[in-house]
Amino acid sequence: MKFFLKSVLCFSFIFIFNPNHTQASDESEKDFTRQTHYQLKQLYQKKLDLEKLQEETEKLVRQGFPIKRAREICAHSQIEKIFAKKFESKLLPAGKILEQIGGTCTTELYKTDKGVMDDIFTTPDISWLQKGNAPIIYNETHYVENEETIHPLHLKGLKDRYTFTFPYLDIWTVSVKSEVKRPCGAVKVSLAASWLAQVMQLQFSLTSRLTDLRIGHTLTVLQADGMLTLFDVLKAQ
Repeated sequence: MKFFLKSVLCFSFIFIFNPNHTQASDESEKDFTRQTHYQLKQLYQKKLDLEKLQEETEKLVRQGFPIKRAREICAHSQIEKIFAKKFESKLLPAGKILEQIGGTCTTELYKTDKGVMDDIFTTPDISWLQKGNAPIIYNETHYVENEETIHPLHLKGLKDRYTFTFPYLDIWTVSVKSEVKRPCGAVKVSLAASWLAQVMQLQFSLTSRLTDLRIGHTLTVLQADGMLTLFDVLKAQ
């Protein structure tokens, strides 16, 4: 059982960079180290409907979100659509992949603009994931004003910014549950115990990718005029 719980814990980390979380620590920005040597390659750009963007922003502000985070949430909602068009494998947020193998991933953003809003996208093809060759992309989303420059995060040590509650077995639902906290929010993960074999296969193929940082890195920037730009973050030559 201990081995099973440890496996689920590792697995839940893989699928936790998902954006929707309830209250943040004042220390949340301490852990975020910015890159200084990198190149940005524009992958996609579009102008959002300002009227619709304003309506969505106002709804989130009424719920208690600061304007900056509200606009980042609106921007992030576009990323899944862009990735589905831009990549043939139709990448999805990692939390949705977890749902495909019998799990749930419930997230809630803290109602503050602390921490960077981020997510991991990957293929919905479970067999491809198990083989270890599937694309895995870490995306961070920022709202900027006045031509502000955004520096992407260092991915090295990314997992050290996240804390976990120890997994426990819910005997009523026969599932293993855990909670993961990150600077911008918290995520509750639940996985049916019957999916142990699939969990082990995915854990083996994906944790090494994350540890070795063999993943893609994208940066999404939304400007005050509604211009949304997706960049590929490349190491400086």
